[in-house]
Amino acid sequence: MRSRRVRTPIPVAAGGVMLGMVAALLGALASGPALGAADDGAAQAARGSVASVVPARGIDESSFQHPAGAKISWRSVARAGYRFAFIKATEGTYYVNPYFKADAAAAKAAGLLVAAYHFANPTNSGGTAQADYALNHGGYHADGRTLRLILDIEPDPYLKKFCYGLSPARMISWITAFTGEAHRRTGLWPVINTQPIWWDKCTGKTRAFGADQLWVQDHRPAIRRPVLPSGWTSWAYWQYSITGRVPGVTGNTDLSTLSPALLAVASPGDLNSPAGRKVRLQVRSVNMTTGQALRYTATGLPAGLSINATTGVITGTLTGPSGTSQVTVTVSAAGAATVTVTFTWHVHS
Repeated sequence: MRSRRVRTPIPVAAGGVMLGMVAALLGALASGPALGAADDGAAQAARGSVASVVPARGIDESSFQHPAGAKISWRSVARAGYRFAFIKATEGTYYVNPYFKADAAAAKAAGLLVAAYHFANPTNSGGTAQADYALNHGGYHADGRTLRLILDIEPDPYLKKFCYGLSPARMISWITAFTGEAHRRTGLWPVINTQPIWWDKCTGKTRAFGADQLWVQDHRPAIRRPVLPSGWTSWAYWQYSITGRVPGVTGNTDLSTLSPALLAVASPGDLNSPAGRKVRLQVRSVNMTTGQALRYTATGLPAGLSINATTGVITGTLTGPSGTSQVTVTVSAAGAATVTVTFTWHVHS
């Protein structure tokens, strides 16, 4: 993913040097066993059990996709078959994408699920401060259509230093601070978006974040699966192109796909409803938009409500009494890790 920032442009010659370095390193990886390294037995089994599922596609964008103030037609994006959108919200502690709020709202209204991404600049400030900055500017809000926050961390686009001048130990500490603060505030560990070359060099091939969801960048054409950074054996999202053309978007945009082995579920968030109200609430996921067979169970629903085991729709009439329920919805699918979302439901008279 490119930074799309509004600071001093990268000199063309210097940018060419950086691109040359990355291309050379990717070529070295491609000629070795790196692709097979992610092919453990569990990964092969998961792929086999979801082989018939059509993967969901999504786009990621920023102010770059608004040249001269051009608007994105999110309904056209949805009609073209795209199911999720990753939208740049913030960078460092100095930049907020002026199009973020409007794009996020319009994408959700068109039926896409949305996640905000924060472009990291570790030379600017600490990981905790940048996580707070991202969340304070709309990085995550549980509303039934928002996916977890994304940390986008990759080569320094200002060409000061490839690893932002940090040693692997300091970089690991920075990432730990960001992800820990995001988890403390949202209850969710953020997705990590990165390039394998950058990750392995700048974190010293750490395996400390292998349990977190990975959005990997690998844009080489005609490959069956991406190279993975150290620490991961599978990917959640794969950014496979930075030159996509999508109806409703001016110019090129980045394209990604969701692994069917990952259930991308949006929490409905805490709810407040009067007794006697009829309820119809859809527990949404990216996966349901592709027809992937999902199964839902729920515990703690207020009296009078139940969940459909195959559609994830909660229906019924809130019969009371007044009180607060802790609701847990569990979503599962063949070949995928089970996901739970928890929220409170306050019923009042």
